[in-house]
Amino acid sequence: MSDSTIVLDRFLPVAKFNIDDIANGLYYESKLTGISVLVANIDGPKIDAYFCVGTRIDSDNGVAHTLEHLVFCGSKRFPYKGVLDSLANRCFAQGTNAWTCIDSTVFTISTASQEGFINILPVYIDHIFNPIICNESFSTEVYNKNDRGEEGGVVFSEMQAKENLEEPKTYKQIMKCFFTPESGYPFNSGGDLKAIRTLNIATIEEFHKKYYRPENFFIIVIG
Repeated sequence: MSDSTIVLDRFLPVAKFNIDDIANGLYYESKLTGISVLVANIDGPKIDAYFCVGTRIDSDNGVAHTLEHLVFCGSKRFPYKGVLDSLANRCFAQGTNAWTCIDSTVFTISTASQEGFINILPVYIDHIFNPIICNESFSTEVYNKNDRGEEGGVVFSEMQAKENLEEPKTYKQIMKCFFTPESGYPFNSGGDLKAIRTLNIATIEEFHKKYYRPENFFIIVIG
């Protein structure tokens, strides 16, 4: 990816780096917003990008995980679920993906060309910073309970499938032994079922407001 794609009058070069003969690039900071961008130049048509938000977990309610899911349900400028994946397909991308950790939430995209990446970039950014968080998407993606008392929701069902697995249960107990609650590491970043049931839209919106800020946002572009 050439340096010409970076608007230099809006970004301040902070540092250069070189990784043997594999890659070289620059680390930038936006003068306007404070967004950090690392561009690693590697020969080839493929562009891999990682959009990283510094997030901190302080309970088992899975708020960071649920917000990760809700980001893909549409944004203020593009208020339809599936817009990102539809655009990604037109950019010859392998779709979009994301993961949530104790200290960060990362959204990813891989495109077959620089042009495709530039086309999807503003749409992806709008989804991250301006997601639509409403009752409909919460019910579908996070948690719902029907008239028969049956519980559902993508996040709830995902964590329900892992609830009784020995590995995550053991891992959580180990984290409790080594880390204090203030560190966030004893908590389940995906969410525990009991706590997910109590989660609400207001809590998710407050979490987004607290952490999804430009100065807390880091973009890595490789290609």
